[in-house]
Amino acid sequence: MMQRRWWWPSFVVVLLCAVAFAQYRPKCGDPGGQGPPGPTGATGPAGDSGAGLTATVDLVAADVNALSGTPVAIVAAVPGKIIRVLHAFLQVDAGTHRFGKYPWDPIVLYYDGDGDHTPIAQWETVPEFSTLMATDQRSETATLAANPNGLPNTLTVGKAVYVTVAHNPGDYGAVDTLSVNAAGTGFAPTEVVVVHQGLADSQDIVVDTVDGSGGVVTFHLYLNLPQAPYAVGAATTVGGRRITGSALNGGGTGYVASDTFTPAGGGGSFAQGVIDTVDQNGAVVTYHFTTQGQDYNPGTNIPTGTSGAGTGFTIDITQVRDGLTFTVDAITVGNGTARIVAEYALEDPL
Repeated sequence: MMQRRWWWPSFVVVLLCAVAFAQYRPKCGDPGGQGPPGPTGATGPAGDSGAGLTATVDLVAADVNALSGTPVAIVAAVPGKIIRVLHAFLQVDAGTHRFGKYPWDPIVLYYDGDGDHTPIAQWETVPEFSTLMATDQRSETATLAANPNGLPNTLTVGKAVYVTVAHNPGDYGAVDTLSVNAAGTGFAPTEVVVVHQGLADSQDIVVDTVDGSGGVVTFHLYLNLPQAPYAVGAATTVGGRRITGSALNGGGTGYVASDTFTPAGGGGSFAQGVIDTVDQNGAVVTYHFTTQGQDYNPGTNIPTGTSGAGTGFTIDITQVRDGLTFTVDAITVGNGTARIVAEYALEDPL
């Protein structure tokens, strides 16, 4: 009886398991289907020939001022690789004195060609690099322009990229000291004169004393502007040969007081005057200049044009302001900083 009691329950369990296995195989220990894919692995680092590599170079004032004579490496050489600069960013922060500028002076990028420094690419800021260098705390983005010598090639493998400019910013600056080279004639005390040198014409002086011919004896600087791009050396004046002395030659007829006139000779331009008094025939008796003009030469019987109906009024130009020249003895150069950021790619030689 004990054996029959054990066998019967065991038989029932085996039978039920067999039925369940036939109808529901996954529930009876058979492996399930493949589950969803797991997460992918992290992306590996970019290859060294891809874009997006950057180099940053900070320049102190001495670096900027000597940038023509002493170019600066912005991307170091990588053995066996060609460096291709994609674009660059330039930021200039002015100090108490802005950097001197030379008009239309671009930044030049070049490979270190074993000392020959041959430019291989050129880019300019907008506005020009020279304007940016002479501007207070301003940033501009620069992009590569057309490459004059073709794309980088196997000759540039393992070469560094340098930056330079055609003219040293440190060669130009604000006028520090100025001396009279030739006193000139026709000047007057308190007169403001603009000093001219090449393309620089923003430095004013005030005449303090003159000699008997109106030659400048002493003067002082007025508004010594820090961006004035002067170099040590000779300078002259802006708007020279202004009419500073004249006399009535012929009064003419038909004029009325308050008519305006301009000299129609003498080689200059922009001088203008007003007729003050006339006689009973409309002949000019007195007049004065309101604008002295520029580039006139002394002469006699110079005709005039008028706003009225009169004719025949002529003058003699007896004196023109002329001959004042200077020597710029010393300048103060820029003392700000600059930063160049270049994005580049490394490429294998062909």
